[in-house]
Amino acid sequence: MTGDERAELAALRLRAYGPHADIAGDPVALARLDVLEGRRATDAAAPAATVRTRSVLEPPVVRPADDPATDSGAVPEPGDGSRASDGGEHDADGAASDVSLWRRMRPRVDRVTAIWWIASLVVVAGLSTGTTLLVTHVVTSQHAAVLQRIPGDAPSAVMFTGTSTSSQAYESYLGMSVYTVIPPAGDMRCIAVIPQPDVYPDASLIGCALGTLPVVVDVRIGTSADTNPLASNCRPVVFTPAVEQAFPDGADLRFTARDDTVTVDAYPVARTPVTPNS
Repeated sequence: MTGDERAELAALRLRAYGPHADIAGDPVALARLDVLEGRRATDAAAPAATVRTRSVLEPPVVRPADDPATDSGAVPEPGDGSRASDGGEHDADGAASDVSLWRRMRPRVDRVTAIWWIASLVVVAGLSTGTTLLVTHVVTSQHAAVLQRIPGDAPSAVMFTGTSTSSQAYESYLGMSVYTVIPPAGDMRCIAVIPQPDVYPDASLIGCALGTLPVVVDVRIGTSADTNPLASNCRPVVFTPAVEQAFPDGADLRFTARDDTVTVDAYPVARTPVTPNS
């Protein structure tokens, strides 16, 4: 093939297999693509040959009866039924015709396959994104507040029968009182939360830890003391209106005692913004 023919073949391939393929509607270009493809295949199979027959260089193109090329009066390629041959040549022409038809159909098939493949990627990406968002919503907490120390001690209800070594009061959170307590025996520290100090001042939720372990107490909104293993008695856990408005039933609040503060984390995220001492 000459340099011009190779350039022409590259341009026709782009029209046939490129992202904006349009050769399916151009019978003349399709026929020329078949000719150049056959010529290139022949050159690759027999590079040393100097004489080639036209039947090898230009495989015949078989068109349907209603082919636009026939209706428009386009000149058919030599060999479209106009060439007499023996049985062997006829078989070769038939095989070449099959190849020609496949080449004409392949751009259309490739485009359909590519469209379905891209669509499947979009669906998978959408499902993956939805799954990731769901998991994030379940496991992610909202850092709701940091409670600072304030003057005062814990009430007797959370002082371990009045024999604790010391206690410390913190800022209230949505009306709930918060204290840390050090029991008299062992290397232990506890945190106590009184959900409704004005109504049930001795109904508290307490969590303790040994040594350097985190000191944590979990409070579930909408539960009662008889179903909450962290409750120190069997009185109902009644929450302040501010808590019930900020969190749905079943939400969890985690109070964690730090060195000089108590942090509050919400699971899931509160429905309305919340601040300490409200």
